[in-house]
Amino acid sequence: MIRAELKKYFQTRLFWVLNAVGLGLLVIYSLLVTGMERVGLQQVTAFDYLIGSVNIYVTSLLPVLVCLFAAYAFASEYQWRTLMIPLVEGRSRSAVLWGKAALCALTTLAFAAIYLIFALGFAFGLFSAQDMLLENRVISPLEAVLRIATATAWIALITFVFGLAAMVLAARFRHPLLASAGSLLLFFIFLMTADVRRNPFAPLLQVPRLLVQSANLSDPAFGLTVLQGVGVWVAVTGVILGVFFIVFHRQDIVFE
Repeated sequence: MIRAELKKYFQTRLFWVLNAVGLGLLVIYSLLVTGMERVGLQQVTAFDYLIGSVNIYVTSLLPVLVCLFAAYAFASEYQWRTLMIPLVEGRSRSAVLWGKAALCALTTLAFAAIYLIFALGFAFGLFSAQDMLLENRVISPLEAVLRIATATAWIALITFVFGLAAMVLAARFRHPLLASAGSLLLFFIFLMTADVRRNPFAPLLQVPRLLVQSANLSDPAFGLTVLQGVGVWVAVTGVILGVFFIVFHRQDIVFE
């Protein structure tokens, strides 16, 4: 089921168009930063460029791409009248939902990975790679890249949760734009309230911040933050998956 989902949707024009949008943002950002660096308005290293470009992408564009694609991947089944096919073939509703959830997860990681690979190429092709000073410690270019890649993967996992939310809304309302807009609204509320005092979701964004800002990742405080973040992610993902299963199992698959 998962293989069929990947083959069906990774070959769609939308998947490649959305990736092209992300790379278009990367090209525009690269031109702007290169221009500032060339005229001397700002001195930029490869890691300054990477942190800036990845930060813009994962907080502003990646959620849009994921929510649009996830909502489309579920709502389109109603529009194409293909949702009944796996059920008629004997697959359970649970298998259908697990396939969609896996598609959402792998698509999110694909969007993030493709962007990061091209960003690395631009970073080391256009700017100098130097050791990076964090607090009182100098880290190597390799460690800096690993930190940025890990932070990107972590934020991709957070974004996946909102992609799942888009699928839940698509299952409920059967409209891709409404579903993607609703999940994006939830994402930006989450982003804007991340620093609110006693926010239970705060550890989710504290981890990537520490990855790129903290000199010593062996600090027990960092490990505790990671454990808290994993616990919050598992709990939220479990709740959304539960709602997804309830909504889909209780509705009739009827095409108008």
